[in-house]
Amino acid sequence: TSIGDNAFQYAIGLNNVTIPNTVTSIGDDALNGAENLTIINIPNSVTTIGDRAFYGATSLTSITIPASVTSIGTGAFSGAASLTLVDVDVDNTEYASLDGVLFDKQQLLLIKYPEDKSDTSYTIPNTVTSIGDDAFSGVKILTSIDIHDGVSIIGDRAFYGATSLTSITIPASVTSIGVGVFANTPNLTTVTIPNSVTSIGDDAFSYAISLTSITIPDSVITIGDRAFQNTSSLISINIPSSVTSIEDFAFQDTSLNSITIPASVTTIGTNVFLDAALLTE
Repeated sequence: TSIGDNAFQYAIGLNNVTIPNTVTSIGDDALNGAENLTIINIPNSVTTIGDRAFYGATSLTSITIPASVTSIGTGAFSGAASLTLVDVDVDNTEYASLDGVLFDKQQLLLIKYPEDKSDTSYTIPNTVTSIGDDAFSGVKILTSIDIHDGVSIIGDRAFYGATSLTSITIPASVTSIGVGVFANTPNLTTVTIPNSVTSIGDDAFSYAISLTSITIPDSVITIGDRAFQNTSSLISINIPSSVTSIEDFAFQDTSLNSITIPASVTTIGTNVFLDAALLTE
């Protein structure tokens, strides 16, 4: 049997769930928005936890993944704002936990850092080559994250809503900044982008309201839709001659006082500088 998609979605009065050991899967959004859920017991019969299964379960402080689980969906624990610990049974063949952080078994992929974990800094283990989608989304206490040169992939929304993050250096092993990676990071002031990066994705830095300046390396070809939208403190940016495409609303609602579009740019999208305080262009 299974707990189906959306089964207890927005069940705000639910605070304690014991899943019977006949259940083999927890569906997409099954407990999405169950904001008063504090205890969940997952039996060793469950093999699948769906996308966003516990999204927005804001009172859940810890969760234990049994040995039976072989699949955890995207964003399964995102928005679980009180989560301090993800624990994985040592006999699980697909997943592992290290200091309360969820990884795949080989610790090549960092899947989820608990959003209310108390550390102010974190060093990503040297085994990790990929930071998963939503991996650090919603973290409230971390101010700095050390990413080593072996990391080659940073997933979409990886640092979305990391409210205390102030600075970050992207290693030279990374070639693209994906969708919404640093969106809604209100205290982010400094980002170092290496010249290995060729694209800055949609919404990459949108609403990073404390970002005052950023250097785009001359390896970047594409600046995506809304990439710097509502970076309201952004006053300075240099677009290198490698860039060929600036997409829709890329610099909407910035405080840029000047910008130069290089001759290499062949595509400029709709309302790229809408409501930006440009003096010259």
